[in-house]
Amino acid sequence: MGNRVGERLRRSLLGGIAILALTVAGTLAGTAAANAYVLSGCKWPGANIKYSNYTASLYYTASSQAAANWTTATDVNLSTGSGEPFSIWDNYNSSGAVGTTVRSCNIFGHYTSTAVYGNTFHMAALSANCKRLVYGHEIGHALGLNHASGNVMMYSSVSVCTVNGVYTVQPDDRNGVNSIY
Repeated sequence: MGNRVGERLRRSLLGGIAILALTVAGTLAGTAAANAYVLSGCKWPGANIKYSNYTASLYYTASSQAAANWTTATDVNLSTGSGEPFSIWDNYNSSGAVGTTVRSCNIFGHYTSTAVYGNTFHMAALSANCKRLVYGHEIGHALGLNHASGNVMMYSSVSVCTVNGVYTVQPDDRNGVNSIY
């Protein structure tokens, strides 16, 4: 008799575990995945982030529109300030990438400074939308995103704009930032 009770208890327990596993799997399958993950574990302390824009007039519009796009599409509020630890620049360099972001992070996992650079040597021939993509991509790094695959702003090549026409925040980019902030 003890063996029957033990066997029923074991089957009941295994059945409960199976139901729990299926429930968890179903929940996870319904969650929107973000391929754009936090880079180095750094982020700004809050979602209201001020930046200083030091770009020349030709690039000011593209960089400002890129920042506004992140604000419109995500839970982050980017606004301009003066002398902020988050800055946007243009530079001219015949070698190197079309855009670069330099970041410093403290021991608490918060950025102490970020500098976004658009390389005007490489950007000069790009359309206004692709210039906006370059700044938007680098701002994505400044918000804590890494490169992602697919037709997303955080793709590692400007070809996502020149070939595929992506120049604004995409759902995966949005999900990545919203998961951080």
